[in-house]
Amino acid sequence: MEPEHSNGKMSKVILKYASDYIARGTTLRQRQANLELVVLAWNLSLFPEEEREKQMDACLRDLRALNYGSKDLETLKHNLAILIEKKLAEFPLIKKLIIKAQISITDRKECLHVASIDFEQSNR
Repeated sequence: MEPEHSNGKMSKVILKYASDYIARGTTLRQRQANLELVVLAWNLSLFPEEEREKQMDACLRDLRALNYGSKDLETLKHNLAILIEKKLAEFPLIKKLIIKAQISITDRKECLHVASIDFEQSNR
């Protein structure tokens, strides 16, 4: 997967951060779903530690409302926690909120498109 050229910097960061997790999907649809979890973890990591768990629980409640099973939710919570810790360890200074991330196919290659804003601006 290659980063999109117009926002290559954040695309490259996301690929460095979690390309292995995204690539676990065997289809484009599964890889996109994995990317969405990666984005959720990244965005959750931006909250102060004391708010992060509350935000994660709210997200998981929303998923429960969409009929995710409890085993699936436990797996998601576990994966989110691992991805959050990885983001905090490897990219602690990057405070960009990802507002959209998508995998597309260009010239028979998968490309990652990422749109982001400064996290502080998102709270205004």
